[in-house]
Amino acid sequence: MPASGGSISGKMKAQRRARLSSFFKYSTAAIAARATPLMSAPRR
Repeated sequence: MPASGGSISGKMKAQRRARLSSFFKYSTAAIAARATPLMSAPRR
């Protein structure tokens, strides 16, 4: 889709993309923080 679709729609699209990227980054960080102890801890 062309990016030129009105400044309002472009702004909303950019906002949604930023929110998605931040959410993805946060979720990946949470998953890594949750999985790191499991991987570093010795299995019993």
